[in-house]
Amino acid sequence: MKIIIVKDSYQACQIASTMISEEINIKKDLVLGLATGETMIPMYDYLVEAYNNQSVDFSNVTTFNLDEYVGLEKNDQNSYDKYMHDHLFNHVNIQKKNIHLLNGTADDSNQVCRDYDTLIRSSNGIDLQILGIGNNGHIGFNEPANQLKLNTHI
Repeated sequence: MKIIIVKDSYQACQIASTMISEEINIKKDLVLGLATGETMIPMYDYLVEAYNNQSVDFSNVTTFNLDEYVGLEKNDQNSYDKYMHDHLFNHVNIQKKNIHLLNGTADDSNQVCRDYDTLIRSSNGIDLQILGIGNNGHIGFNEPANQLKLNTHI
């Protein structure tokens, strides 16, 4: 494990975006797990900038988002689907067929979770997962607990 200490979240996002770009340039068909939240916005801004500067090509990248709110339509201003399109997908050359987001309005959320896990496995797993860690140690919507759930879950 390599630990990099930086002066602020913007520098962390800049370094993270550079690392992501480097990984995509090494493996053109990288499977990338993505996170959302305020902290991630500068990282996506830097990735869009790298794309605009022709430093990275997203055309063969596949993405899986970490989470979504149950009950929100994908174009709701608070959905992570809208967030990802607003901050990254609408600004780079990623293929729509390679974007995977959870459906927050499905009738059977448990089936959505099972299907998502199957889709991740059929993509040979995630090569690089971006995560944010909250003040209390939570990752995504996974609050600190005695054990971690390994699969996609509600």
